[in-house]
Amino acid sequence: MKSIPAPRYNKDARKAEEKKMDAKTDLIRVLREKNGTVSSRELAQRLGVSVRSIVNYVREINQTYDHLILSSNRGYRFNPSAKLPALYLEEEKEIPANYNERKQRVLERLLIANEHPDLDWMAQSLCISPVTFQNELAKIRAELKPEGLFIKTKNNQLFMIGEEKDRRKAIMRLLNHELKDSYFNLASIQKYFLTANISEIEEIVTRALREYEYFLDDFSLLNYVLHLAILIESEHRENHNDIPIRTDHSGYTPHIQSIVDRIYADLKVQYAITFSSEQIYDASILMSARIVSKDLNKIMFNQLENYVGREVNELLQDIILSVHDVYGIDLKVDNFMVRFAFHLKNLLYRTKNGLSVTSQHFASIQNEFPFLYVISVYIASLINQRFHCSLANSEISYIALHLGVLMEEKKAYEEKVSCVLVILDYLNIASRITTALQSLSSDIYIVNIMTSYDEIEKMQDIDLILTTLPLNPAISIPQVKITMMCGEADLRKILEWTQKIKENRDRQKIIRHIRRFFHPELFLSNTVFHDRQEVIETGCRILLEHGYATKRYRDQINEHEAIAPSAYRNIAIPHPLSSEFDSVKKSAILTILCQRPVPWSSHSVDVIFMICLTKEDYPLFKDLFQWITRFFIEEENSRRMKNDLSFDEFINLLSEK
Repeated sequence: MKSIPAPRYNKDARKAEEKKMDAKTDLIRVLREKNGTVSSRELAQRLGVSVRSIVNYVREINQTYDHLILSSNRGYRFNPSAKLPALYLEEEKEIPANYNERKQRVLERLLIANEHPDLDWMAQSLCISPVTFQNELAKIRAELKPEGLFIKTKNNQLFMIGEEKDRRKAIMRLLNHELKDSYFNLASIQKYFLTANISEIEEIVTRALREYEYFLDDFSLLNYVLHLAILIESEHRENHNDIPIRTDHSGYTPHIQSIVDRIYADLKVQYAITFSSEQIYDASILMSARIVSKDLNKIMFNQLENYVGREVNELLQDIILSVHDVYGIDLKVDNFMVRFAFHLKNLLYRTKNGLSVTSQHFASIQNEFPFLYVISVYIASLINQRFHCSLANSEISYIALHLGVLMEEKKAYEEKVSCVLVILDYLNIASRITTALQSLSSDIYIVNIMTSYDEIEKMQDIDLILTTLPLNPAISIPQVKITMMCGEADLRKILEWTQKIKENRDRQKIIRHIRRFFHPELFLSNTVFHDRQEVIETGCRILLEHGYATKRYRDQINEHEAIAPSAYRNIAIPHPLSSEFDSVKKSAILTILCQRPVPWSSHSVDVIFMICLTKEDYPLFKDLFQWITRFFIEEENSRRMKNDLSFDEFINLLSEK
């Protein structure tokens, strides 16, 4: 066991950035409270900084939030007509309302920021008493212990102790929890933009694609529109004719150039902004890779430095390696690397030239996605180290948007069936087939459209190939032969394969949980019980003795049985009905195989599964319940589930389904 290593970046630099942010917050609060003009000297004395620092803080604040602070020869005053960003409303900052929210804040400090906060300060920041915080801290410790993580205190400071792999697992679990009910789609990101109209940009892009009969998958469309929206938002008040124009567009086919030129022309008309074609072509690099063959994609990564320059390319590689080292998050995804490289290029241009981005709506990103934002702050610190530039909050929020889209795309790969269309003459029929497939099932995600099998094996995370060509036996990925018309018979075949793939994926997931929740010390075979209550008393006692449950767990089981007995056919699945999880310490399933059937209300059962799940694992209850009941619907499985099975034989049998 070892202490978690510090992140690979300059802690002093990060602390300096945090100190500056606190000073800016205090500056705005002082001006609001004063409700009048305050001299720079008085502000400097109040904040404990130099007059020069006050001047710099005001300049940086006004670059991010237009005219938030007004200046005169007498000093500074807060602009009452300006919209104050929620990020700086310290007194209005949302206070964690319950234990789970407070736990999130604590883990953010210890895991994400890798800090060692003071106990009293932490209690104060959570708006609870030190005694209450100590009680909740004990609960957090108990919940982290099974994960191999331990919170220790020394000199009144908190430290997280644990293996690096366990820390990374916890970070990913927190991040997935943060994103599980959110969707980074075109509608949801509109609130982050004041000038750019997301639906208008989407219409301009899709109209050009339809006109030239090209297909772009949903996430590539989302990212392309996001790039264009950021460009519009950041350029709407500036004239950038000084940007060098690249005339070499050899990475594009004439067809693609026509699409980009059409989008460029329509955007100029819609927003009356002086774009450079260079900026539009940069934003279109990834889009072009996703609507032509994978060869262009491969060439681009080999020549990425030619497009963005050495300093941006080296920065990108540093970010990818550092984020993986510190947070265990893999950003080395082809699409992300390309689009993020061009985002970095534009970000550095804006920063070096002092160009501001209106960002009054961006505070919600920090509030809604705190972990994403913290990772984005870390990326900003890497940029600061390399280029000695402090990023505005809006730029950090843009980074968070890109990370959010990447996580959403990964989630889609995990939850949906990823398909590739391999068809001839696809420019004429691809759109119709794609529309038919999307109407058929929301579980289908079209990753790419290709005209041959040449690059299929090099693609990752492909579940199914739909093809009008002869099937290729050399490819291990499942293939479905469809006709050029893609009729009802074809759609039925595709739906059957989609369901089969999802069922197999669910099966593999359940098997992993079976091996996690079932334990030899919680397995009883060849046993004899006289009634239901004897089974419950024995099972609850074993769970209590091995530290999986408390005494309250037995009461909850009995309460459930009194309302509705848990017997189904020849099995019983006793579990608490209560939404309170205080009775469960660790997740597990206790199994009992009986010599002879036990009376259980109006049933007789010979197999009992006593389910004991923590709040974090409870969302798996439905899958586990359905898995067990479906298993025993098959009479052959019930017959094979003999009462004298060993634990290993039992696990193997349950995993065969």
